[in-house]
Amino acid sequence: MTIGIRMLSESPCYCADNPCPSATRCDLAFIPRSAVRELIISHPRVGMAMWIDTLIDSSIFKEWVVNVGRRDGRTRIAHLLCEFARRLDVAGFPIEDGISCR
Repeated sequence: MTIGIRMLSESPCYCADNPCPSATRCDLAFIPRSAVRELIISHPRVGMAMWIDTLIDSSIFKEWVVNVGRRDGRTRIAHLLCEFARRLDVAGFPIEDGISCR
């Protein structure tokens, strides 16, 4: 079972700004803001972990803005393939022999 949680990046808006599709069946949890605030206040390390995750998401977004606006096509594709390879590795599906583009 996959559990999806979208919370910090959309909390000021009171709504999601884009769809969040799932490749497989998943269960979603809706957590009230008050519960998240209480969790962060009572467990500061959890709050810090959530903040770090938000910073990582922001960094990835900024990289994609640069990727689309400043790089040529070949470099954009190389960046995309590297990101796919890294995400597959993190998910437990490492690419052992690299990616061939023949």
